[in-house]
Amino acid sequence: WLSDVSPSEVSRVRTVFTAKDWVGYRLTGVEATDYSDGTIPFIDPYTRRPSSKLFNILGCPELESRFPEIRDSGSLLGKVLREASNKTGLIEGTPVYMGALDCVAATRGAGIDGEGDAVVTLGTTSAVLSLSCNPVPQVAPVGASVLWPQSNLVLRVLGSTSGTKVLEWFLGTHGYAGTERYSRFWDDVSRSHGHGEIALPFLFGERAPFL
Repeated sequence: WLSDVSPSEVSRVRTVFTAKDWVGYRLTGVEATDYSDGTIPFIDPYTRRPSSKLFNILGCPELESRFPEIRDSGSLLGKVLREASNKTGLIEGTPVYMGALDCVAATRGAGIDGEGDAVVTLGTTSAVLSLSCNPVPQVAPVGASVLWPQSNLVLRVLGSTSGTKVLEWFLGTHGYAGTERYSRFWDDVSRSHGHGEIALPFLFGERAPFL
């Protein structure tokens, strides 16, 4: 889109990376991204390298040469420069480590680290996340496959961006109110011993295609 509406702006782009990579660059002067953020959308999960095919499919082949070095999440990116120290108050020379895509960082923080491990997050995005050795376990384009740090695994992500809104709708519809509404709801869920009920959070539309 940017190439179509403002090609001159695209021509001035030196490096293609994400917001957290920009922060790392401003702190250290190092231009790099990590495998998890790079997976969406430019890294082939099978080769773990940037893919010319993907740049072409997305209509921005001219950006491939501007994709930075790829590093593992958790690896040392660099150290806080004097200029960054003066602007932020951080101590010059403080180590700065490469971050990760949010769902990777959160899942790893939850202790998920082996093939077949899974976790569910309930928040603004409600998502089911599981680790697999197969980047694309089925032909249909369901969810996303994100490279996992320091291994050959991928994190399969099936997300719903209307999670919190749907949860609030459900609580209000069924009489849960006040600051203790979540606690009372989960207590009731725990006591029910599970009867197979499933709520699909599609009230506000969701990621296409529906499968």
